[in-house]
Amino acid sequence: AKAIGTQHQQMSLKTISEDNVRQLVAAHGEPFGDSSGIPTFFVSQLAGRQVKVALTGDGADEMFFGYDRYAAWISKTARFSEHSALKKAYVRFMRKFRPSRYGPMSGEPHFRSWSKSIETFPIQTLSEIFGQANLFNTNSILRESEAWFNEHTAFSVMDAARRAEIRFYLQEDILAKVDIASMRNSLETRPPFVDLRVWEWVRQIP
Repeated sequence: AKAIGTQHQQMSLKTISEDNVRQLVAAHGEPFGDSSGIPTFFVSQLAGRQVKVALTGDGADEMFFGYDRYAAWISKTARFSEHSALKKAYVRFMRKFRPSRYGPMSGEPHFRSWSKSIETFPIQTLSEIFGQANLFNTNSILRESEAWFNEHTAFSVMDAARRAEIRFYLQEDILAKVDIASMRNSLETRPPFVDLRVWEWVRQIP
């Protein structure tokens, strides 16, 4: 704070009251599985007492590969980069006609592999919790995510992962979480990283 000349406010919470929980539930209006929605709500409450508009850093991790899971994804798909472009094109073409014969190449990125990199609970555990034998076949969100991921396999391994993060995690979780928490506390937030000009520039970086 001294180095860059900023003023900081601190807020300490020892407990969360029943009224706090009711406010959070009412703000979302539907089940929301990201526990960071709780601190986001309170930091928005704190900021809302001082200002009416705030900038956020949302989108930076997705744009610049900030999550640890990206490193794991590179390792998991390393073998795929060793295949020639011709082989990749041939296998993908033939897979349309004989999917049982032309399965994933070694290290080839696909959604079920990616989902293991980001999951909090194993898919088998979730299947048991929800009482569904095969969650991939019965869960519309997973089916939609898998279909989207498969449609974007033409991108590089890392770009496909980044686009999936932006399409699902950033869009459906992060931005929704911050918008709901901040607006509930009469605070307007703006994410400067979520800008097409930033995205176009980032895409040019090797």
